[in-house]
Amino acid sequence: MESPAIPGRFKSKDHGLVGAQPVRHWTDGKIRCHFFTCVAAMTYLRRLELKLEAAGVRRTAADVMDDMRHLHSVLLLPAWARKPRRRLEMPSKTQAEVLSALGWRIDKGGVLQRTDA
Repeated sequence: MESPAIPGRFKSKDHGLVGAQPVRHWTDGKIRCHFFTCVAAMTYLRRLELKLEAAGVRRTAADVMDDMRHLHSVLLLPAWARKPRRRLEMPSKTQAEVLSALGWRIDKGGVLQRTDA
């Protein structure tokens, strides 16, 4: 027989909660930190989806992360320079779409630039 729910407490199988298993932490502080990190990450991913949707890009955060993972950069060290310079490859159509929705673009020289919004 299942015990009645304690007011102010949640059971781990409640549908309104975030499920995250397995938790490989044993102390209360580490478990709380783990769940806080999971919920914060889910919140940021959902905000990303909403921002993209507002810009007309209907893709999931997982699809976007997978696509953007393939946008590579390279460090260049010209003969006259003291510091290396980072350059990005030309983005694919979908990568450029995501960058544009988030307020960024890559110029012809491979430099990430904020768009004037």
